[in-house]
Amino acid sequence: MFDTGTCTEAVERWAAWQDDADLDAGAFGHLPDLPGPGLAGALDMWEPGTRSDEDLIERIGSWEKLKAWAEAGQLAEIAELAARRRAADERERAEHAARGGQGEPGQLMEFVVDEVALAARLSRVAASHRLDLARDLTGSLPQVYAALQAGTIDLV
Repeated sequence: MFDTGTCTEAVERWAAWQDDADLDAGAFGHLPDLPGPGLAGALDMWEPGTRSDEDLIERIGSWEKLKAWAEAGQLAEIAELAARRRAADERERAEHAARGGQGEPGQLMEFVVDEVALAARLSRVAASHRLDLARDLTGSLPQVYAALQAGTIDLV
């Protein structure tokens, strides 16, 4: 009596449309509150010419949240790199002392600023400031770091 192929196709198309709508968090004008991959995906899927002025203003703020979240991630990576270099230098110094002072002790920490500068495309001075900021925020100012990661504050 009914063509089940057409019904099955309609159900599959409906499910695919719902999946697409779920992926596009901005499909109905709503953006995720927390920064991260979900917000990045939603912002990327929106076409500015199809939205209202209010939506554009919301998107501008959401991009700022996303930038702060990305900066927090980069600062955490910088702090981790510095901690690893410092630990490697300490191991090298201990081994150097155990060898009776023969050879050169580790000096990896000396070049961490250069590594950060190269990776982040910064001047050496800017990389040094970024390294200091990374240590401060992830070390002695964890609440400020958490606010940056949540997109509540920014670095500007």
